[in-house]
Amino acid sequence: SATVIYEAVKVKENQAVTYYETKAQAFANGMDQQIYSAQNIISNLNNSSLINKLYMTVQMNSPVDSYLLYQILNDIRYQKTAGDDFNISDVVLMLNNYNKIYTSDEVIHLSDRIDLSGWKTDRLAVTDLNTCLNRNNSKLTFFKKYLIYSGAYQYGSGSQRGIICVLFENQKIQDMLKSASGEACGYAVYYNGKPVIKEGIEDGRVFNQASRVSNLISYEIIAKKDKFGFELSDLGSIAMLFGFFICMGYLIIAYVFAIRCASPFEKIRHLVEKEKTVSSM
Repeated sequence: SATVIYEAVKVKENQAVTYYETKAQAFANGMDQQIYSAQNIISNLNNSSLINKLYMTVQMNSPVDSYLLYQILNDIRYQKTAGDDFNISDVVLMLNNYNKIYTSDEVIHLSDRIDLSGWKTDRLAVTDLNTCLNRNNSKLTFFKKYLIYSGAYQYGSGSQRGIICVLFENQKIQDMLKSASGEACGYAVYYNGKPVIKEGIEDGRVFNQASRVSNLISYEIIAKKDKFGFELSDLGSIAMLFGFFICMGYLIIAYVFAIRCASPFEKIRHLVEKEKTVSSM
């Protein structure tokens, strides 16, 4: 019986481990897809001749004509939608020491030039642009919290000339991660060892996954420890099953003893009947 219980516990544990390992992989794949989309957008805008033309126009203190502006906004909008990632809310282009910010829908005019050398936010963070830029802008793009993936804008292969931010709808990302984690009681996304997203219970069995698109990003989901052993309902079922087998064992033993005990009387009865038969003859 001890062997049966041990085997049953191991089977349940292995099933649980397989389930949560699969969920951890799905969790990582879902988040990696978001990061990969953001990386592609940043790379494509860095290689855009229109964005480079904008940068040179700004550096020469020349006005940006309406046609170039139309092309730039259209280029940013195209990059936002090209990956079919519906979790992306907007893409923002900021040039250093310039008083305009370009998004997929509009140009945001600032009261003064922005110094991006003071940008302290990690490449991946849940925050708002006001916090990143130390501003108090009333535009929704600035004060709303997003999951922001940012990268440098470099003219050619030179040093950083600006910052490109991909703004993800934070609630949509949370819903996606919650769905991907299944029955897990907690989950987390880390950037450079620091938690970016952390939800649920932290005490439990942890399943880790490394990102395939960035060696600075990692993931974990957490499962309750009782998912890997028997609960009271399981133990009750096992107890009933063992009780059934024990009862069956007792019945079989009783039947065997009954037959053995009855055998001498049967022999005596046959002998008596045999003697009666001989006497009557």
